[in-house]
Amino acid sequence: MCNFGNDYMRCKMINTGRLMFDRQLTDAGGGNISVRHNGLIYVTPMMAGEKLRWQLQPDDLIALDENTLEVVENDPTMMTRESMMHLGIYEAIPGVGAVLHAHPRYCLVYAAAKKRLDVYTENFEYFAGGPMECVKEVAGTSPELAKEVISYFYNRRNEIPERAVGALIPNHGIVIAAKDLDEAFTLLDNAAVNAMVGLFQKLL
Repeated sequence: MCNFGNDYMRCKMINTGRLMFDRQLTDAGGGNISVRHNGLIYVTPMMAGEKLRWQLQPDDLIALDENTLEVVENDPTMMTRESMMHLGIYEAIPGVGAVLHAHPRYCLVYAAAKKRLDVYTENFEYFAGGPMECVKEVAGTSPELAKEVISYFYNRRNEIPERAVGALIPNHGIVIAAKDLDEAFTLLDNAAVNAMVGLFQKLL
């Protein structure tokens, strides 16, 4: 049972993952969530979508020591392929408290086209602060991709105390870094709506 008394942050991550899946902000092919909290970094395990359909339990999450990045709870072999990206962002930017990687269907259209996501709604402009760029295309889930993503967020690190920052990954999805999980999820949700509006308005 996941409730307030049973490790609040773990439960918040689990509930966010379920909400992402239910709202089609990610798919059964992947996505991952991580949070920095009380000296630990919690990460969702591999195959959270494919095998578990995002119906995670608190003990499914992997915990790492924030300073050494050593796994202190759960099986290290269950770390996701994108863990390099998550951990690298935390190392590079102390102000980041949460990282989301997801596959929102309308954002994927822009990612597959390797185009930035321009502003189409007031909410997206408010939460994103402007267009969402697409990082350079390199091999998926590779160290090179992790470096590209980490570099992108590092260059925009001064924005993160004020708002979440997002980037599209070519042919893959979206990454968001924020000071907390609430801000990260809010940008994800609004990016998906903004992408949908951008596509559908072309039909008018």
